[in-house]
Amino acid sequence: MAGKKKILLIADDQKTAAAVQDALRREYNITEARTAAAAESWLADNSADLVIIDHDLRTIDGLQLFRQLGISAKTIMLSSSGSIPLAVNATKQGIEEFLRKPIEAGQLRKAVERNISSEDVVLRWLPGLEWLSGGSRALAQLFSELKRAMREDKHIILLAERGIDRAGLTRLIHANSPRRERKLVTVDLSAFNRETLEAAFWTTLQELMSLPGSGSVQQDAGRCGTIMFDNLEPLDVLFQQSLLNFFVERRGKIDRSVRAVFALYNEKPLTNLDVAGLALVHVPPLRQRKADLAHLVDHYLAAHSAKYGKEVKYISGALLDLLATYDYPGNYEELSCLIEEMVLACRGDHLALSDQPLGPKALCGVAAERARRRSQPLPQARRAFESDLYHMLLKKSGGDSSRVASFLDLPRTLLAERLDDLLD
Repeated sequence: MAGKKKILLIADDQKTAAAVQDALRREYNITEARTAAAAESWLADNSADLVIIDHDLRTIDGLQLFRQLGISAKTIMLSSSGSIPLAVNATKQGIEEFLRKPIEAGQLRKAVERNISSEDVVLRWLPGLEWLSGGSRALAQLFSELKRAMREDKHIILLAERGIDRAGLTRLIHANSPRRERKLVTVDLSAFNRETLEAAFWTTLQELMSLPGSGSVQQDAGRCGTIMFDNLEPLDVLFQQSLLNFFVERRGKIDRSVRAVFALYNEKPLTNLDVAGLALVHVPPLRQRKADLAHLVDHYLAAHSAKYGKEVKYISGALLDLLATYDYPGNYEELSCLIEEMVLACRGDHLALSDQPLGPKALCGVAAERARRRSQPLPQARRAFESDLYHMLLKKSGGDSSRVASFLDLPRTLLAERLDDLLD
């Protein structure tokens, strides 16, 4: 069975189950669940690549059970009825295909081949996420973790530092969900950061995840498909764990197909939490994607030039080298702001080293990092830093040493002596 795709077959009729097994057992690993309880128990601990459900169950109709279980995997429904309204209603509820019994083996195999999940997930792209393009190893790892979480239908803990577009990533996750036609809802947990508000939170959550009533034809667009929980960190640990358990255990009369995305700035809160059953997705900070920096700079340069009606076409190699050494505590948001500031100040067709807006403290950090990479002695690194700083400031001031001296709070004569010394 190893390596075969997993199919959950929910059927209590032996003849139907045998027909499905005969048609598919060679290519697929088929698990039979003959009761609603058995199906719920199996889904609590396993993920299916495809579900086949018999509408003609003895104790409950298959479509009602499909809604009750909140099945998110693609599902094929079998029925002895040829009712077109039933088939249309099933499709509206999320059933991929509706096949008439008695089962024709060839037709069933083709339906399974069309719908069973593939090993690789091809992500549906969204505009506004160009910062997620590039070829770095860190970016490839991010997409690998995202695809695995989607393939295994798990709730996600999104680990992303400040300055990273977590809302945009959640939109990407939602757009690639089987429930993407439903609503994406963001819940700011800081609004419930008091014990007296916990009851209100659970009431709100139950409302978001309520199942449609029996016979309801509520459209998917009116239901919740993905919930992003922001600001989890300030909550009490017991509250945090209760929230995670609520989704992992998927108990009660709730829509189990709703995916939760918990956004965290770092892994520190996880040291006190049980996160088994959840997928951890690490979003690489910019300092881990230096191989993508030139691409990202080009993107921000083009975007901000267009925004301000300017024709800044490229960036100098010296400036790019400086930007590649900086560690970006504000991540992609900081890089975008730096490029925007330089584009606004630029008077030519390209950005040069003199256009960079980093302050002396940041530049000092860059110089220290350069010295470390080049194994330079500290005095030599300090001298190089001073030279770069003074000449950059002179260029910015149009060669006016008086303005530079005033900016640095130095006597003009002392600055002149220092410049002469650096040129020796």
